[in-house]
Amino acid sequence: MSSYYNAHSEPDTFNWARVCGIAFAITVQASLFMMLLVPPSVQDTSKDDQDKPRAVIITPPPKPPPPPPPKPQEVKTPPPKEVPPPPKVSTPPPPVPPPPVVTQNSTPMSVQAPPPAPPAPPQQSHDIGASVDISFMHANPPQYPPKEMADGITGVVTLLCAIDANGVPTGCDVERDTSHNTNLKRAAKDAAMHWRFNPEVKNGVRVPATVRVPVEFKL
Repeated sequence: MSSYYNAHSEPDTFNWARVCGIAFAITVQASLFMMLLVPPSVQDTSKDDQDKPRAVIITPPPKPPPPPPPKPQEVKTPPPKEVPPPPKVSTPPPPVPPPPVVTQNSTPMSVQAPPPAPPAPPQQSHDIGASVDISFMHANPPQYPPKEMADGITGVVTLLCAIDANGVPTGCDVERDTSHNTNLKRAAKDAAMHWRFNPEVKNGVRVPATVRVPVEFKL
């Protein structure tokens, strides 16, 4: 009986191992209780997000900048070729004429005359046609027939007169007559045979020709 009293009468000592075990058990129970309070919808979705397909937009890389333009090549101009000066041609001095030899019986040298000048070309002469001499025509007018003058008959008689190289008429023919009168024709031909004419000139030479002469009869 004395031993039992001694055992229960001794004061209890502080046990650290027991305290740590009780604290650990309380901590585990509190953690389990907190896990039970978390709602079931709150879950870690990081793993689900990794499993979902994602759209990846690939941006094409930027185009490289264009290459710089090539530098223009410098064209080197060759230096001008030096042209050598033409060789100088030395002109030999004129030969010295020998001294004249003078003799006692020397005669002066004959100088050759220059050739004659060519003849001048002949002057081109202008051709001149035959014509009647107006002074002779007015000095010897045709005689108006008295009957035709009294009857008042007028007109123009055109004659073709043949002349020689001296201008003398050799014959006259009527080319045209506006009066249609025989006496006027005869009077015109008689007057023309007494006229003088200027002969035709060809190449400076007088030649026979034919002259047209109008003879007018008017009152």
